[in-house]
Amino acid sequence: SNMLGGRSHIALASGCELFMKYITRCFLELPDFNVCIEQVISRGQRFSDISIAARDRIATAGRAFIRPGSTVLTHGWSSVVSSLLIHAAEQGTHFEIIILEGRPDASGAKAAAKVYSKAGIP
Repeated sequence: SNMLGGRSHIALASGCELFMKYITRCFLELPDFNVCIEQVISRGQRFSDISIAARDRIATAGRAFIRPGSTVLTHGWSSVVSSLLIHAAEQGTHFEIIILEGRPDASGAKAAAKVYSKAGIP
């Protein structure tokens, strides 16, 4: 759990599965192993760039749903939700957060609380 930094095992597993499907297509397309390795690295970087851009687009689009004076209820930790909430706070929207947690050690809520507190979100 500490290795994941509070992230969900399910989200990590899903991300890895998508990543593997995306990058391993070149094994069937390219007969030369060195060219294949270059493609895996290139596709891995592109996958990372696409994922980060998607998170940022969600944060930008979702900010409109955070209204001034509202209370936002979250469950555990999500980098996408965190990005959205921090983006809203940076744009001057004042709101509060209640963080729920299902894990016995509350690692997701603790990680989220630390990030939100640092961003000045109560």
